[in-house]
Amino acid sequence: MSKIDEIADKQRPLNIGVNRKSQADEYDAGDPNALSDGDEFGKGETDTVGGTTDIKKRAELKKINLFSSGNEYPPTQG
Repeated sequence: MSKIDEIADKQRPLNIGVNRKSQADEYDAGDPNALSDGDEFGKGETDTVGGTTDIKKRAELKKINLFSSGNEYPPTQG
């Protein structure tokens, strides 16, 4: 085993300690924090995409946006 492997083996548990997931509890699409369901964690697609802050900010920006489904961007000139 090289010196770098020895150092990595010692450091790995320290870095994994801050990770809330373990190898037995891996993060995937079925994880409750994978979906956007009103908390700050989820970014996956449901009716609203993003965490709570994303959703609130999007609502604020929609109020001042000049374009909507009734006033779309003009077609590009080809």
